[in-house]
Amino acid sequence: MNRNPYNKGGYGGGYHSHHNEPEAKSLVEGKVDKILNLQDESVEEFIKTAEDCAKKFKGISSSKVRDFYDYVKSIEKYNKVKLHLLKPKIAYAVGRADKKDNKYSLQCFQKTMEDLINKTNDDKQFNNFKKFFEAIIAYHKIHGVKQKWN
Repeated sequence: MNRNPYNKGGYGGGYHSHHNEPEAKSLVEGKVDKILNLQDESVEEFIKTAEDCAKKFKGISSSKVRDFYDYVKSIEKYNKVKLHLLKPKIAYAVGRADKKDNKYSLQCFQKTMEDLINKTNDDKQFNNFKKFFEAIIAYHKIHGVKQKWN
């Protein structure tokens, strides 16, 4: 529900513009440090979280998720500017989304990626971010939207 009294139209008041749409949430809240600083004892939680994310992102086409991943893969070493430029790429996709559940999935993806991007500070964390994204890609192939060929 948009509570901004100056915002009657729904723009700028958050990630949703209709009363009945759920607000998108990050799927890694409270887990970012464990993901970015991966240790042997937390690898199972890392994998489970990646699979849970992939299930939630099932409304996003595999090609779109893959495009974001390919961008991240193109960054050889940690580069804060290049990594943070992923945020407007995702925001653009959210803005262009046409189906409600697709938009919601993209919004969850956006929140999740922003949480991870904002906390990534060095090569080790960046490599773990890439591993986590790779795991999401792998599980998304299983749980994601089936492409329809006509």
